[in-house]
Amino acid sequence: KTREIFFNYVGHEFDYYAYREDVQQELNKSEYELKPGVLELFDWLKEKGVRIALASSTREVSVRKSLGHAGLTEYFDQIVCGDMVSHSKPHPEIFLTAAQRLNADPQDCYIIEDSYNGIRAAHAAGAHPIMVPDILQPDEEIRGLAEVVLPSLFEVKEYLEKQE
Repeated sequence: KTREIFFNYVGHEFDYYAYREDVQQELNKSEYELKPGVLELFDWLKEKGVRIALASSTREVSVRKSLGHAGLTEYFDQIVCGDMVSHSKPHPEIFLTAAQRLNADPQDCYIIEDSYNGIRAAHAAGAHPIMVPDILQPDEEIRGLAEVVLPSLFEVKEYLEKQE
């Protein structure tokens, strides 16, 4: 789908594959900056025995490489990526698949998202969507779909502590 959109903008003469490879190499050179609070949240969840899944629309090879560079792979019990499912967010398939792989009912899952389509997908899956905005701030629709909007992962930990 990305290739189709790309070609619609720049035409078929442009070497999409070479460009994609150049971009990937540049991304691989950059350092991985963790969101503040991520390690505290993950450590707390693991102490509590909570199983954690990652559900990313990105391809598995890229996700695993990024997680490895950031030192986060060990935290995840399951990893579900965009090339493992048929439908992208806002379709709930990726979250339903992650819940199934955790042997969990989606209604018992909290999903932390920073994107509109992620919140839409989490809501459609029947889970508890938590938005931690990054670039996009939630609009009225997203505020209505999210269980809560929190400013950081530190506040997510506090919120989940209260849910116990």
